[in-house]
Amino acid sequence: MRIAINADYLAEPQTGTGRYLAQLIASLGLVDGVNEYAVLAPRPISEKPATPSTFTWEEVPVSGPSEALRKVYWEQHIFPEIARKREAKLLFVPHFAPPIRASVPVITTIHDVIPFALPEYRPLSAVWLYQQVIARGARRAALIITVSEHAKSEIIRLLGIPEEKIRVIAEAAGSQFRAVSDPQRLKAARIKYNVGDRFFMYLGGFDMRKNVPLLIGAFAALVHRVNDPGLKLLISGDTSVLGTSPLFPDWRPLVRKFGLESRVVSAFVADEDLPAMYSAATAFVYPSLYEGFGLPPLEAMACGAPVIVSDHPALVEVTGGAGIVFALGDGGAKATRALTDAMTQIATTPELHEDYRLRSLARARTFSWAQTAAETSALFAEITGTRH
Repeated sequence: MRIAINADYLAEPQTGTGRYLAQLIASLGLVDGVNEYAVLAPRPISEKPATPSTFTWEEVPVSGPSEALRKVYWEQHIFPEIARKREAKLLFVPHFAPPIRASVPVITTIHDVIPFALPEYRPLSAVWLYQQVIARGARRAALIITVSEHAKSEIIRLLGIPEEKIRVIAEAAGSQFRAVSDPQRLKAARIKYNVGDRFFMYLGGFDMRKNVPLLIGAFAALVHRVNDPGLKLLISGDTSVLGTSPLFPDWRPLVRKFGLESRVVSAFVADEDLPAMYSAATAFVYPSLYEGFGLPPLEAMACGAPVIVSDHPALVEVTGGAGIVFALGDGGAKATRALTDAMTQIATTPELHEDYRLRSLARARTFSWAQTAAETSALFAEITGTRH
C-alpha cells in the first residue's frame, strides 16, 4: 500500500513540525517494511532523512503571489492531486493542514490549536478564514493524531472533533540528544557561548506565550538571593523577531532595567551544540503559558538537564513528575516568586540537582521515536485495513 506524505515542513528543519516529520520519516523507514511511502514536497529539501527503497522522494515546485497562497495551493490542491496520480491509498499530513477534499482517507497530526485557544494568536482575517477551512478538513479526516492528552482535550473542546477520532501518540527527543560527559566538549561549549560553569538555559521561541519576561524577572530575583557572581542565564533564539509585533514582546529592555547585561547571554545555539549545552546547564527552564507538547524540555531531559516547567497541563504531562513544576497562577508576582524559588533550589542544593538530573534521564527514556513510528504505522494499517 502506498501512503503519500505532505513533506512541506522538511524545508524548515529548525521548527518543531520539521523536527517531528524528519524523525518520524526516519523511524518509519526502520519499523515499517510493509508500506510504500511517497514523500512529496513543494520546496527543495537540503537534508533528507535516511530511508529504505520503500520510500520515494519527489519535489513538486509550487509558486504563488505570496507564501501564504503558495502554501494553501499546495495543501489543498497540488498535494492531494499528485498523491492521486501516484495511486496513494492514504494521505498523511503531519501538521494542521488537511485537504478538505481528497479521494482517499486522510490522517493529520494536530500538534496544538493555539489560534483557537488564544485570541491573540488569531491571524489576519483571510488567514483566520483559512484556519476555519482546515478545521473543517480535520473534522472530515479519518483520524487525528495529536501529541498529548492535553492537546486531545483541546481539540475536542475547540474543534468539536469526537474523541474516538483522536489518537495520542507522543513525540520523543531525537537520537542526538544524549548526555555529554566529555569534559573538553562541555568546556568548549561553555566557552563558545560565554556562559561559564553555572547557567540556566531557555530555548523555545520568543512569542508572548513563551513567557520569557517572567523568566528574566525570576532570574533577577535569583541573582539578588544567591551570592554567585558567575551565575548566568542563556536565552537561545532568533532575536530579530523581537518587537516586530505585539506577539513578540522585546524582553531586552527588561534585562537592562534589572542591570543584567553581564549575566544574560542571548545567543542562537547551533543544533550540533545543543546536547553539550543541555548537559552543561544548571537547569533548563520553560515557563510557557500554553503548549501542545513541549519538546525542548524533553530534549533537555534526554541530556540529563534538570528541568523547571510551568504547571501548564501539557508540560506536566511530558515531564511526568521528573521536573520541578512551578505554579503560574495569574502570572504576576506569585508566579515570579514561585519560579525564583524553584531556580534557587536547583542552584543551591547539589543533591537536589543530582536527583533531578537522574529523574530527567529516566523520564526521557520512556519516549522513543521507534515507538512513535510503530504506533503511527499501526494507525495507517487500521484505516486502510492492511496488516503488518
